[in-house]
Amino acid sequence: MRKENRKSDENLILLGRDGGYLYSFLSASAIICSLIFSTIITVVSKGDNSIFSSSVVIAMNYVISPIAMLIAIGFLRYRRRSPFFIKELNKKFNLIPLISSILIFIGITFSLSQLNVYFVSFLESLGLAVPAPSLPEKTIGNVALIILCVCILPPIVEEYAFRGIIVNSLRSAGNLFAIIASGLVFSLFHMSPAQTIYQFFVGALYATIILYGGNLLYVIAMHFLNNLYVVLNYYFFNFTPVGVVSYVLTAVGLIFLVVGVLLLVKKGEKEIELSREFKKVNQNEFMVGASLGILISISIWIATLVV
Repeated sequence: MRKENRKSDENLILLGRDGGYLYSFLSASAIICSLIFSTIITVVSKGDNSIFSSSVVIAMNYVISPIAMLIAIGFLRYRRRSPFFIKELNKKFNLIPLISSILIFIGITFSLSQLNVYFVSFLESLGLAVPAPSLPEKTIGNVALIILCVCILPPIVEEYAFRGIIVNSLRSAGNLFAIIASGLVFSLFHMSPAQTIYQFFVGALYATIILYGGNLLYVIAMHFLNNLYVVLNYYFFNFTPVGVVSYVLTAVGLIFLVVGVLLLVKKGEKEIELSREFKKVNQNEFMVGASLGILISISIWIATLVV
């Protein structure tokens, strides 16, 4: 009977190894695509390094990751010989998760962003160089291009991969493990020291929305609006809170964040009840499958700081 129940559980959800392998494929594919792109640009430039600062090349740097992710997803689907059905894409809109998502988005925008500024300052105080992301000069064409390459493509692909596939593969391991593990690999995947803390909490919060009854479209929209806010602020507003304003916004944002999470967890769906034996196997399978991707991501993270 136990074997039959376990087999039934496995058929209901993606397995831990699916999410783990996908993460390793994502990391490896991102590095390979990046190297190929850099090689092509180097050959085409013929020694003219100014091409690396051109608007198209800068924009393309933000598209490499989504392209690599699509390749990795396609490869895993081919290996499984089965499409991944993400049930959150077919879910009806629910008022509680929607309200919670809005509160969490406000909290992320006005608290986590500022907390990440403190983290970057901490790294710099240690004498570590933290490279800042670059965007092309402000023109109508460049702004439109960056919105497409930064605000539209990455949110759709990243949310499908991380919250759609990886989080769903971790459901049977329990919500707490799924939230922490997905936040960790999401942060590591970006291989950006400047965004380490921010990306971890964002990944964990997005996973919470999915696990407690959220629609995948909620987190796609949140991801889009977050990136859009960053881009528009960079080009038009240049809003950088300091002093008392910074502390007030951080405090208010944290209140919105906590209320949104508590409302979601209290009123949202409960975690799937599965046997402890299956949970243990699922966690181990994920970590083994994701080990190569984690190793790659940590290596690039360290290299970014010291090189």
